Amino acid sequence: AGANLSVYMNRFVSNEGTNTELDVSPLVEADFNEQSGEPLVTTTVNAKLAAIGREVCENGTTRQGGAFGEFAPEPASNLSQGTSVYGIVDSSSDNGTNSNGGGTSEVGYNSFIQGFRWNHHLYCQ
Repeated sequence: AGANLSVYMNRFVSNEGTNTELDVSPLVEADFNEQSGEPLVTTTVNAKLAAIGREVCENGTTRQGGAFGEFAPEPASNLSQGTSVYGIVDSSSDNGTNSNGGGTSEVGYNSFIQGFRWNHHLYCQ
């Protein structure tokens, strides 16, 4: 739990995502950024990573990170009360949810300090 699948499945870090013995469709050469080795951030590649995660993660579930979301602007003022902006966690009171790709994940301070960092990465939950 908590493993960053996007980092671990980087083709320069591990070849487990390309393992043809997986019960799901493995990652292929075209699914990676050729310079960084990072899995591409596309709907298709995210679906493959989520399927791999359901197979290899301890709890069989994945989630996205929580660094970005709709949070109250900081520092708070009378002008900003009741408003929110899409931004990065900058306060311990930043909390919310993001819906993406058919799933909803908690975002904000609590998620970030639990290690679920970057919204474009998938993590074992």
